[in-house]
Amino acid sequence: MTLSPIGSAHRIMRSGIFLLAISLSQICNGCASRDPYIPFSIPREESHRDAQTIALVPVLGPEGIDVSESLLVEIDSLIEETLTGAGYNCIPGIEHTAAWGRIVAQMGGLYDSTTGDLDELRLEVAKEQLRHDLVDLYQPDYMLFPEIWVVQVASSSGVARWDGASQPVVGFGLRLLNAIDATLHQYEGFLQPELVDALSLGVIVENMDGVEIFQHAGGIEVLKTNDETHTFEPILTDPERTLRAVRTALSPFLEGRGVGQ
Repeated sequence: MTLSPIGSAHRIMRSGIFLLAISLSQICNGCASRDPYIPFSIPREESHRDAQTIALVPVLGPEGIDVSESLLVEIDSLIEETLTGAGYNCIPGIEHTAAWGRIVAQMGGLYDSTTGDLDELRLEVAKEQLRHDLVDLYQPDYMLFPEIWVVQVASSSGVARWDGASQPVVGFGLRLLNAIDATLHQYEGFLQPELVDALSLGVIVENMDGVEIFQHAGGIEVLKTNDETHTFEPILTDPERTLRAVRTALSPFLEGRGVGQ
């Protein structure tokens, strides 16, 4: 998917999230003795106190992998439906895009005309102006940034488990033989643990001062490649897995607001 300068700037705005995606998956696949991951940077109760309106940012697709615009729009709709079902008012992502576009145009772009590099100072000014404009227009309490991440996750006995999701990475027959082998020889079987690439939907919520208050992820699916072309096979083709990922990513944020799981 080719990003416009605006889209590229949005990705840079959230460049730290990709590192979070890796760490979340490692935590989910880590040993049980670790402290549980806490997605909030403030008390959960405080996040719900008097908060009614969320400005949505359109979901970004995984970097380097083509995703149709219609699929991204569908995920945006699922996020909005889940939030409104929990009692939030939502400012659609199209309003964020329009406001951001006006700001970038008024600033003459975000890139240095000499070097072609992103101007970090301009970016920070643009982000501050965006929050100011959204507050003036819609009075949101939070902004929600969703992005689909490519993460490396561990598989064991032929099944990958990450960010609340699980999916076989080998066929049923191999998994059955592995289970029989493990039973006969009293060890884990012949399928060795391995790392595989997968997709997760990451969500970050910021207050209108730009302070991050929540971050979480929901696993979507394992990435599979065509052995002949070495390209990724079509993704996001299972609506149930996508919906489950949206609900998993948002679930801790919505607990206590009556959202159905």
